[in-house]
Amino acid sequence: MKKFSMSRAALVGAAVVTFSTSLFAQTDSTLRQLAEARGRFVGAILNSNWFNYGLGDDAEIYENTHKSQFNIVVAENEMKFDATEPKRNSFSFSKGDKLMAYAAANGMQVRGHALAWHSQVPQWVPDLAAKVEKEGGSAKDTLLAVLKNHIENVVGHYKGKIREWDVVNEAIDDTQPAAWRSGASQNPSVWCKYIGREFIDSAFTWAHKADPDAKLYYNDYSLEWGLAAGSKAQFAVDSVAKRLKAAGIYITGIGTQTHISDYHVTTPQNVQALAKALEAEGLTMQITELDIGFDKKDVSKADFEAQGHLYRQFMDLFLEAPNMEAFVIWGFSDKYSWLADLYKYNGLIFDSSFVAKPAYDSLVASLKAHSADKVTKVADAKPLTWEKTSPFGNATYVIVDYSEAGAESRGEWAGDVKNGNAKFVSEALAGKTGYMNVPLAGCDQNADYCGYQHAVYTLPQDVVDSNILNKCETLLFTTYGTTGSTAYVNFGMNEPWVSLQNGRPVAAKTWSGTTVDLQVVRDSSFSPTQLTINSSDLSALYIAKIEAVGCPDSNSAPVSPKDTTHKDTTLALHESTRLGGPFSATATPQLEVFDMQGRYMGTLQATQLQASQLHGENLTQMMRAKFNPGAYLVRSGRNLQRVNVK
Repeated sequence: MKKFSMSRAALVGAAVVTFSTSLFAQTDSTLRQLAEARGRFVGAILNSNWFNYGLGDDAEIYENTHKSQFNIVVAENEMKFDATEPKRNSFSFSKGDKLMAYAAANGMQVRGHALAWHSQVPQWVPDLAAKVEKEGGSAKDTLLAVLKNHIENVVGHYKGKIREWDVVNEAIDDTQPAAWRSGASQNPSVWCKYIGREFIDSAFTWAHKADPDAKLYYNDYSLEWGLAAGSKAQFAVDSVAKRLKAAGIYITGIGTQTHISDYHVTTPQNVQALAKALEAEGLTMQITELDIGFDKKDVSKADFEAQGHLYRQFMDLFLEAPNMEAFVIWGFSDKYSWLADLYKYNGLIFDSSFVAKPAYDSLVASLKAHSADKVTKVADAKPLTWEKTSPFGNATYVIVDYSEAGAESRGEWAGDVKNGNAKFVSEALAGKTGYMNVPLAGCDQNADYCGYQHAVYTLPQDVVDSNILNKCETLLFTTYGTTGSTAYVNFGMNEPWVSLQNGRPVAAKTWSGTTVDLQVVRDSSFSPTQLTINSSDLSALYIAKIEAVGCPDSNSAPVSPKDTTHKDTTLALHESTRLGGPFSATATPQLEVFDMQGRYMGTLQATQLQASQLHGENLTQMMRAKFNPGAYLVRSGRNLQRVNVK
């Protein structure tokens, strides 16, 4: 049973950025309209849930709110090092490209965040440095080469498209007096540890060479605490901004993250002083990650009004400073905020129901209080165009949907060794008519035995026969966490257990989307027959729906997650395609060759060979003469053979 629905918009678009006319004309002025009239950028991140189809029923209101209120956008995590280069020299741009298409379609500009940071660095980077050092080589030279290659590829991929980059993020330690985040730090930077301060100079040099038109920033937190001697802010001005400028290394300015609490009432004046200090050096300052959280969940009307007053002070100083261009909030709805991980709450300008708070009203009031002719306008805003399309399709394949009345039970659940079988529940739970109560092992995911203690879902036969999971971008589970706080679940497939993604967050006491990347499946040569689920902190998980998202528009063509120069055709797999069968006898069979992701690589002309000879070493020798070592799929008609060229 195949269920397809066109649920994703095509990732292509181009729009013109103008500061005189908004794309979203409304009776009441939005933040975006007011900011554009004043020649400034007001923005917010797109939360990782947006990139991973994890917004559920909130998807429409989330996106509509974002694109109507903001004209500059940042990815929460999807342009960081671990997201863009998860393996050495293997780059992934699909989610960044999705952001670019969204921004272009909605007339926005983009901030790139972040090229060099001590956090969210993939483990292969420090492992490589340690290995080289142990073998007597230069870890410094090795990591300089790694960083150079990363910056050239990432910045080069978006050359002329991204307005500004956070080139280096948080290189200054939290010590007093401030110092670099070296190997002696409690939270060291792999770049500082093995390279030293030089990595900052190199990063800015390489980024400027990769895109001479992009604006380049150093970004950090705790800069809002003032310019006292020994402070992080003063260190950033002296040891980053002034030093790079004096050395002739291009830097546009400094970004102050400004993650604060409601009682940090002196921070606006400190940020204003920092802007003036940078203005004196001919440099720009941006507010890059603003949020103002509460340390308590029970917040009064007076508390929200005070929070709004603090937000307004930041907008006031932003509009009054001639050397500021962007005012960016780290989110906009309290429902999708990182603050809960810090035990802070209600820090954004819309509540969890996307209703504007006093903070929003205060920002509007500040913008209206500063007439357009009194605000220094950004003079060099260029329209963003983006014509690249997603390598994935636009369709959703519904594997099972228990949430509807009279839901059909497809596939088969088997419980883990500890808790027994999963159970279908038909009673309503938070708006869902039916769901599966799935028992989980509750074991440590790092333990050797954990992979064998999980709930197993045997996929419906049509999912297996169509090999649909090999063709789609991600799995989307509609889940309900049974604990009082966010839990983390590990997803795998088949026996022996193969990990898809560990530690996927599951929201507590509410239905939400949980996504699982299908990269492992796409890179493999077999069709999964089972999904496996376990958790170290959740004894049961409710699942109302399982979907494959980003699928081909029809169940006929696999998709590739990677960029390729071979774009003239892709391998079309049909349900009658046979893997491993003999090729049909023809006088001069023409064989089409594809890589393991279905990308066309070329042809082989097998002149005067009988069909019985087109296999084994004969076929391998023919392949070896034309193709590089690797695994390939060779097709003749509806028959496929896998060939390993060594």
